[in-house]
Amino acid sequence: MHSQVPQYLDIEDKIIGPLTLKQFIYLLLGAGALFLLFNVLKLSVFIIVAIPISILIFLVTFYKIGNQKFSQFVFSLFKFLGRPNIYTWKKLPPKKPSEEPIPKIIEKAKPLKKAPKENELEEVQWKVELKK
Repeated sequence: MHSQVPQYLDIEDKIIGPLTLKQFIYLLLGAGALFLLFNVLKLSVFIIVAIPISILIFLVTFYKIGNQKFSQFVFSLFKFLGRPNIYTWKKLPPKKPSEEPIPKIIEKAKPLKKAPKENELEEVQWKVELKK
């Protein structure tokens, strides 16, 4: 039984025209915010406020930086800026030499055993074979 393996799992589905659901919601919320501002503010103040808000809405909706969504980029930027960025190395003070002398232990080297001769090896072999 053969079945198809899904591919391109990291690409979101286009639900409303060329837009994904997230993009559509971003645009819808941005348009709603601009509509509320239009009803509350005077026209000259609204234009000054609406231009940066609409640029931000379009950036969040469509723009990618380094194959990363703009919203994720801004989140990572604030996360990076919120952490301390200064790395210091604390040098430890040098250790003071101890006042007591350290005793030196010297062991005498044991003489090396001579290599066993062939007769001795044969004796060991016989003993091992007999014990089996």
